[in-house]
Amino acid sequence: MRVAKGGYTLLEIVAVLMIIGLVGVCAIGHVKRMHALMLEADVRLLASTILYLQHEALATGVAQELVCDPKNAWYHYQGTTSSLSRHTIYGSVPGAFGPPANPERPVVSPVTFAHNKVQIHPDGTISAGCIYLATRDGSNSYALSCSVGRGHMMKLYRYNNGWQVLPLDGTP
Repeated sequence: MRVAKGGYTLLEIVAVLMIIGLVGVCAIGHVKRMHALMLEADVRLLASTILYLQHEALATGVAQELVCDPKNAWYHYQGTTSSLSRHTIYGSVPGAFGPPANPERPVVSPVTFAHNKVQIHPDGTISAGCIYLATRDGSNSYALSCSVGRGHMMKLYRYNNGWQVLPLDGTP
C-alpha cells in the first residue's frame, strides 16, 4: 500500500494563482494613478513657478525667463534647474490637437514658446505659447497656455477626450 506524499492539489494552485493575478491587476491600477498624480504635481509646480516669476517681474521691474528642455525633461529659471518626475515628459497624449483654447492642429511640439523660453516682461505680461506635459505612457496630459490676447493670464488644461480648463489654485 502506498502512502500519499505531501503536495498541493490543482484547486489550491489555481486559487493561489488567481489571488496573485488579482493583486497584480490592483497594483497596476494604483501605479497608473500614481503616475497621473505625479504628472499633476509636476504641471502645478511648473505653473506656480511661472506665476512666481510673473510676480518677481512685477515687483522688481526686471524681465524673467523660464527655459524648458524637453529632451532632458527639466526647466531652468533664476539659476535653478528643476527636473520633471521620472514618469512625466514634455509632450501630449497621442492624437491631441492644440492649442487647448482653440484645438485646430495636431500637437507636434511639446513647447510652443519661442526658443522653448517663457518670457515674462516687467509689466507682468507673459509671452504667448503652450507647454504640454504627459505621463511617459501617454495616458494623461496637461497643458499650460498663455494666449496672444491675454498676456497676463496663464491657463491650465487637462486632456480628457478634449481639453478642459482647470483652476490654477488646485481646487477640483
